[in-house]
Amino acid sequence: MNFNGNFNSIDDELGWHINAECNDDFACKLTEKLGKRLDEHEKCERKTRKERHAIFSQCFEEIIRHNGCFGSLLSEIKVEYENCIGAVLRGERDADFLYRNLTSCISGFGTIKNYKQQIKDLEKKFRMLLDQNARLRQKSNLEIKTMKQKSELILHEINKSIATIRARSFHRKTPTKNEQGFGKFRLKVLERFTCSEQTNIDFLNEELQRLRKEIQELVKFFDKRFKLRKTKDNLIEKLMVKEQTRNDLKEQGDMLKAKLLKLEGRLKEERKQRDLDMLQKPKTIVELILLALKHGEDDFIDGIEDELVDSDDEDDNFGEQEHEEMVEYMDKFEQLFTRGCYEEAAIVAASSPQDILRTAQTFERFKEEKAHPGEKSPLLYYCEAVIVNSGNPGQKGLTASESVDAVVRALEERRQDLVIMWLSQKKLKYSDVLGESIVAFCRCGQVCACGCYMLAEAVYRHTKAHGKVVSCLCRQGRLHMAVHHARNVAKFRKADFVRILEEYPSFSHAEILLLVGDGYLSSPLCREECMASLVRACRPRDAVRLVSPLHDRIQCAKIVPYICTQQEVAWAEFCEILLERGFVSAARDVVSAWILARAFYTAILKIGL
Repeated sequence: MNFNGNFNSIDDELGWHINAECNDDFACKLTEKLGKRLDEHEKCERKTRKERHAIFSQCFEEIIRHNGCFGSLLSEIKVEYENCIGAVLRGERDADFLYRNLTSCISGFGTIKNYKQQIKDLEKKFRMLLDQNARLRQKSNLEIKTMKQKSELILHEINKSIATIRARSFHRKTPTKNEQGFGKFRLKVLERFTCSEQTNIDFLNEELQRLRKEIQELVKFFDKRFKLRKTKDNLIEKLMVKEQTRNDLKEQGDMLKAKLLKLEGRLKEERKQRDLDMLQKPKTIVELILLALKHGEDDFIDGIEDELVDSDDEDDNFGEQEHEEMVEYMDKFEQLFTRGCYEEAAIVAASSPQDILRTAQTFERFKEEKAHPGEKSPLLYYCEAVIVNSGNPGQKGLTASESVDAVVRALEERRQDLVIMWLSQKKLKYSDVLGESIVAFCRCGQVCACGCYMLAEAVYRHTKAHGKVVSCLCRQGRLHMAVHHARNVAKFRKADFVRILEEYPSFSHAEILLLVGDGYLSSPLCREECMASLVRACRPRDAVRLVSPLHDRIQCAKIVPYICTQQEVAWAEFCEILLERGFVSAARDVVSAWILARAFYTAILKIGL
C-alpha cells in the first residue's frame, strides 16, 4: 500500500489551514491583541474573572473563524471549556458558602462551648452574689444592733415622758393670769376662757372630759408607735392564737349545731312514732306495760290512763279523728305502693298530714324500687310530688341529700328539663355536693354543650363558691364572663389566674387575660406568665402565638419562677417552634431562662434549702 500518496492527498485537501507557516502572522497578531486586552483588564480598578474569561472566549472565537475546517471541533472544545470554568466557579461559591456557615456555627450563640461558658459565668455571678449577700447580712446585723441600742434608749426616754404625762394628767396646774380675792378665798382666773365659761360648771366638766380623752389618745398613740419588735411579735402571736381559738370554737359550734339538728330530727321521728303507737290503744294491762317499757316515760302511762278514763272529752275525740285520718293515709299509701301505683302513692305521701309519711324510710323505699323500661322511676314521682306540695303551708321540701339523689336520678333518666324547672323554682336544697353531682354527668370535650356546667354554675352561685363558678364559666367557653367574675366578684389573685389558665389552656383565654378593661390599670397576667402557663399545660403552640414581630423578646426573670425541670420536653418543643417561626431572639431568651432556672435549682440543692 502507498501511504505517501494518501498523506499528500490529505494535505492538498486541507490546504493552508493546517500549515503553521501560513498561520504565523495570524498567531502573532492574535497574541499581541490578547496581551493588550489583558494589560488593559489588569489596569482596571473593577476587574472580574468573568471579564477575563470573556477575553479568552473572544480570542477562541476568532481562532474558530480563522480555521473554518476545525470549527465544529473547536466549538465543542470551547463548550467543554466553558462548562469546566462554570463548574469551577460553582464549586468555589459552594465552598465559600460552606466556609461561612461553618464559621458562623463555630462562633454562634447556640454552641455547646458557649453554653458551657455561659453556665460558668452564671455560676461565677451566683457565687459573687452569695458573697455579697453574706457581706450585706453582716453589715445589716451590725446596723440592727446599733439601731436596737438607739431604739431602746429612745424608748426609755419616751416611757419616762409618758409616765410623767400620766402622773400630771389629772394633777396639772392650770395656767393662771392673776389671782383675785373674795373674802378668805383666792380665785384662779383661767387664761383662755371667758368669765361666763369659767363660772359654767357644765362647760368646765366637758372641757375636762375632752382633755382626758386627748390624754388617753396620746397615751395609746405612744404605746402603739413606740413598741419593741419583740413586743410586736408577741402581740401578733397572741392575736394568731386567739384567731385560731375563735376558728376552733366556730367549728365546734357548727358541729354542735349539726348534732342539735340531728337530735331534733330524731325527736320529731320519735314523737311521730309515739303518736302512731298511741293510735293503737292498749286493750289489756300487758299491752300497757309493753308500751311503758318501750317508751320509758311515766307521763306516757299517765296520759294513757287519763285517756282511758276521760274518753268522752272533746279534745280526745278530735285527737282520735286525726289519728284515724293518719291511719287511713298510711293504709292507703301501703295499698298503692304494694300494687305498684307509685305516682298515686307519692302524692299521698307528699300530702300526708303532719308529714307522717315524709320520712327518710319512705324516701329509701321509693329509691330502692326499680323503674320499668320506658317509664319514669318511682323516686322521680315522689320528688315531683314533694316539690309540688312544698309550696303549701306546713309542708317541707327536699333535704340536701334528697335533692342530690333526686337530681342524680333525673339526670340518669335524661330528664334535664326537670332539673332546670326545680332550679328555676328554687325547690332544691343548694350545696356544693349538688353541683359536683351535676358536673359528673358531663361527657363533653373541652367545651360543655350538654348544659350540665350551666346548671352547676347556678348551684354554685347560690352557695357562693366563686372559684367553682369561674371554672364552670371557663368550661362553657364564656371566658370574658369568667375573667370578669374572677376579678370583680371572686377577687382572684395572680396564682388563681395562673391555675385557671393551666386548667383551661387556650390562646383565646390568654388573650382575654392580657386585656386590661373593667376599670383596672393592669391586666391579670403579663405576656410571659401566660406563655409559661400554656407551656406548663403542654400547649406550646398556643404560647408561640403570643410572640409577634413587634414583641419578639421574652423577659427571662418573669418566666424563671414558672419553669419546672420536670417539663423539659415541653420547653424544648416551645424553643423548636419559636425557631421554626423565625423568633430566634425569643428562643435564646427561653434557653437563657431555662439555664438560669437550672443553675438556681442546682445552687439551691447545694446550699440545702
